[in-house]
Amino acid sequence: MKKVFFLSVCLIFFFESCYKEAIIFDGEPNNLLELPLILKINNKNCAFDSESNTLRYGIEYDFIADFEALIEFQNHSKIYWKDSLLINNSINDLGSIEINKNYKIHIITDEIENEINLQFTNLPIIQIITHNTIIDEPKTLARLIINYPSLTEDVVESYVGIEHRGNSSQWHEKKSFLFSFLNSQYVNDNVAKSIFNLAENSDWGLDAMFTDHARLRNKTCFEIWGQIEGSRNYGIHSNFIELFVNSEHRGLYCLNEQMNNQLLNMIFDDALLYKAVGWDGTRFEVYEETISTNKYWNNWEQKFPKPEEKINWEPLMYLTNVVVNYDDNVFISEISELINIENFIDYYIFINMLSAADNTGKNTFLGRKSQEEPLFIIPWDLEASFGRFWNGSSVGYTDIHSNNLYARLLELDPNNFKNKLKNRWLELRINILSPDNLMDLFETNFNQLQKSNILDIENTKWGLHTNLMEEQEYINSWINNRINFLDTYYQEL
Repeated sequence: MKKVFFLSVCLIFFFESCYKEAIIFDGEPNNLLELPLILKINNKNCAFDSESNTLRYGIEYDFIADFEALIEFQNHSKIYWKDSLLINNSINDLGSIEINKNYKIHIITDEIENEINLQFTNLPIIQIITHNTIIDEPKTLARLIINYPSLTEDVVESYVGIEHRGNSSQWHEKKSFLFSFLNSQYVNDNVAKSIFNLAENSDWGLDAMFTDHARLRNKTCFEIWGQIEGSRNYGIHSNFIELFVNSEHRGLYCLNEQMNNQLLNMIFDDALLYKAVGWDGTRFEVYEETISTNKYWNNWEQKFPKPEEKINWEPLMYLTNVVVNYDDNVFISEISELINIENFIDYYIFINMLSAADNTGKNTFLGRKSQEEPLFIIPWDLEASFGRFWNGSSVGYTDIHSNNLYARLLELDPNNFKNKLKNRWLELRINILSPDNLMDLFETNFNQLQKSNILDIENTKWGLHTNLMEEQEYINSWINNRINFLDTYYQEL
């Protein structure tokens, strides 16, 4: 049963015409999926966590010396801040405020007083409000609210369809989510929207990062891939956020773009996007001769075009057949026309820099924007990297990760593949894959998290013992050892 605080003995009715004389801090959402108002600052609702009796609000700066803000709360209540009575629906001077500090506010209704904590954070806050239990398929209806720390960015509010995502991650208490923006309260009425200044998309992910000791590998790896590929290809962008579901603070999450035809700007009928959903077949070791008439083949899923509109497995089937079954001469003569060699070279270097054993088959996308182009590869789900396996255990730095496609490329060396691979490593090694650049990318993300108290909240909420300083030292040491090993590996190709 939810913990409910009443500031009055009157009955609560959820009709707009009713004059409310109580605040339900952990109330049920109404028919529009709105929670009862507690405190609003500069037109943004503070998010409430009933377990800690705490309100959270995002600000752009770590410290504000003279914080004047529009304050709103329920008309029948009084709120005291630092012993001063706040004026409702008016600009109030809250004095100096800073992130990670606990402020006490006192809410009085009918002479009944409740003390609540108010905390400021440097992270954006996302609230998911729903009547329903969120499960792994089908999506359930919810309202999503994004409160950015910046005063110049408007609040985002939208109905969404939301579900759990991931396979192994669903065994954890802290779940990841996938949501789609909706144009109405119908869960199939999808609409594309831009958030966090990213490209419009209907589908977005909320990554729990539960097994990652550092809570930032996925995000940092996406940034490394983006630097490697630049404008030549596509990758996923991410942002750290705090997540609330109704009146429960779920902790730190990473909001991720979802790889789909919208993100890739696929506008032609012959564009294709396949997602690896298993291991057999996606490592190009097994060829399934049966022609599929649905969205699955050989542990791949067709993401675009929509399978109910068109099935097209021919390009991927032919590529797999060439790799698995065709003789050396055919492989050598055709492989450069079937895949984007430069992109696949980058991907091989990328997953080996990360030691991403989980990304040699599964956790990849293959796509093309037209039939005139070869297939390109895009990574996703990169938590198992930089010295950690998918379950969070530590791994060494002397493994090489490959699959049957890369094995044949290295063995047969079509169009001087090995020399191109070596030269590309040497090129990237100077800047993007230098220890300094890699550590700088990690440090930027570590610094953002270390400025916040979100990891303390994470550890308390989920019973963890995450230590960012220890993990940063571990990653930095691992990077140096890994690069030294790879220098020797590529030199000996």
